[in-house]
Amino acid sequence: MPYELPPIMTTEEVAHFFRTCTETIHRMERAGEIQAIPGLRRVKRYRREAILALFDDEDK
Repeated sequence: MPYELPPIMTTEEVAHFFRTCTETIHRMERAGEIQAIPGLRRVKRYRREAILALFDDEDK
């Protein structure tokens, strides 16, 4: 794997990976482009595989 990412990422970590702000990540989630792990209340967490899949989609 070319990216060294943790298996579970916070909103801040995802934003840093994409070089954007956390609000953009929240907007992407509301638009259905990225899915947070369900059941974690107000704290958003994202799976590494979902982030890398989204990143790979943008490369195409």
